[in-house]
Amino acid sequence: MPKFASLRNPINNQLIVKVASRCTHDCKYCHWFRDPEVMKLPKILPLNVEMALLEKIKNHIVKYALETMTVVLHGGEPLLFGTYRFSNFCQGLRCIAQELDVRIPIAVVTNGVLINENRVNFFLEYGVSVAVSIDGPEHINDKNRIYLNG
Repeated sequence: MPKFASLRNPINNQLIVKVASRCTHDCKYCHWFRDPEVMKLPKILPLNVEMALLEKIKNHIVKYALETMTVVLHGGEPLLFGTYRFSNFCQGLRCIAQELDVRIPIAVVTNGVLINENRVNFFLEYGVSVAVSIDGPEHINDKNRIYLNG
């Protein structure tokens, strides 16, 4: 049997969720907004899709008897999802984790411009890991990361 035979049918215990299809920036290198179809997408994850996703996550955890399921919120800019919706989604994950006695670490990848004290408190409350994407030193980062207003 090949050494990596177990990798043929790996069980996924990580999920990246695009909760916002819009961003606060118009980065020069971003491929996402170069596609005109993107602007036809909902600005944020529709509530009915969020509810269905939570149910699918729960079913996946049960089906594969997972002990951990990591959920990474992504975008566009995921903080455009809004604190209320973000909180509800995290609360839904927390309920699943408690019901099934599993760990569901939550992370977010953000450009950081919408982080404020309230959001920091929210991240602490839900144990959300935060990754801030930057393009290097300020003079390089600012050359490529342009706000929507130019």
